[in-house]
Amino acid sequence: MNVGSTSCKMKFFVLPELAEVFSLRFECLGAEEGATCTLFEGGGRQEVPCRGVNTYRDAVGFLLRRVDASCIAAVGFKTVLSSRERTVAMLTDELVADMRSLAIVCPAHNPPYADAVEQCRSALPGVPLVGCFETNFHRTIPLCNRIYGLPYEWAKKYGVQKNGFHGASHEYASSVAAARGCDKVICCHLGGSSSVCAVSGGTSLDVSFGFSPQSGVIQLYRAGDTDNAIVPWLRQCGLSEEEIEKGFSVNGGLRGIAGIRGDMREILADGSTRSRLAVDAYVASIVRYVGAFYAELGGLDALTFSGGIGENAPFIRRRVCEAVRHFGIRIDAAKNEENAQDITAESSAVRVFVVPADEELVVAAKTAAFLQL
Repeated sequence: MNVGSTSCKMKFFVLPELAEVFSLRFECLGAEEGATCTLFEGGGRQEVPCRGVNTYRDAVGFLLRRVDASCIAAVGFKTVLSSRERTVAMLTDELVADMRSLAIVCPAHNPPYADAVEQCRSALPGVPLVGCFETNFHRTIPLCNRIYGLPYEWAKKYGVQKNGFHGASHEYASSVAAARGCDKVICCHLGGSSSVCAVSGGTSLDVSFGFSPQSGVIQLYRAGDTDNAIVPWLRQCGLSEEEIEKGFSVNGGLRGIAGIRGDMREILADGSTRSRLAVDAYVASIVRYVGAFYAELGGLDALTFSGGIGENAPFIRRRVCEAVRHFGIRIDAAKNEENAQDITAESSAVRVFVVPADEELVVAAKTAAFLQL
């Protein structure tokens, strides 16, 4: 299960080969107009009626109309952050409570996941529920890349250091590049939530996300990297705590700059001065990390693009690749427009791949290995 505040994606795999049978994607859970559901099966997709599906428990119930509950060996969750676990763990009541306690750090992620786990446990009593934390892939980041310039005791006592997220996506994308002989890889997961990761020899060396998903690249509605002096200054200017918090995490990012509540497709189509500025700032924030990670890796074999924007926005991929042409990156314009999986030009010294994210497969494999299924 891969959940959001109003969405839920479930993929059903058969053991032991982890063959995907089908997947269900629910959107707008709890909305007045009702949820929508898309079924992906046998290489096709179709919209299916899902009247009465308003909660994660309802979504699980919908799944159980297609499969017998007795054949479900386990449920794996792409969990985000815990102060107790960084890897793979059974989702006990204590661990779920710990996830809730970190809602202030991951407000858009931890509460929905905690709700989903509890509702899934209610719908599937006795079935093992396993959390595969997004921080797992980033445990290999060296301490010098993880530590902040803050009192050292804060890191030891309060865990204030870089955590890193999008682990499943970066792990999968880098493995695709590695299978093609690429050792030094920079992965760009670009979507409503965006991040860039440096991977060397299959292990995470650095990532744009920090202590929280709030940091790094500009997000759709989250600010990304900012200056910590902005908060007390805005207080002095008369803004309330709620106004400041929403400005950073709800009304900021691409939406805040462009003034458009839609996604990247609407911002690209708008063409206004503010929308163009939002796109320019977004590309610049990605390029900034690609350049930094090129230096950390000491070169580059492959650049990958995943996520809703990374997989479906040729314009953004082209802008990023043009900005780092001096790294020897060239893309095939026609293949890029087609969203082909390999968009590398023949003259390029660096491979460029579009990798449809399969975070659920990573989670399924880790869940099966953890439970020795």
